[in-house]
Amino acid sequence: MSVNTIDQVKQIEREAIELEREYDQQLKQIEQQTEKTIQEMKEKVDKDLQTFSVEQSKMKEEKLDKLKASIKEEEDQAVNQLESNFKEKEDKLVDAVIEEVMRTYGNS
Repeated sequence: MSVNTIDQVKQIEREAIELEREYDQQLKQIEQQTEKTIQEMKEKVDKDLQTFSVEQSKMKEEKLDKLKASIKEEEDQAVNQLESNFKEKEDKLVDAVIEEVMRTYGNS
């Protein structure tokens, strides 16, 4: 082997070592970028889940408030109806008592 061939072999070996080092660096960068991307995606998913949870809670509260208002309205209507019925029955009772008193004691 000539000196020139040995130098070429050594040069090829150096280039191979350099390529291997560049490959390792690129692989490391890709792994780091992948980890960073995964972490960013996890953070986004967590944020989206939190936003969704808050929105769902708000919607649930709104529905609950509407339901409470509806029940309160029905309750008020029922109470008003009962009061009206009571007043009507009370008036009839008073009329009946007056009629009975008039019949018993007359127009004295």
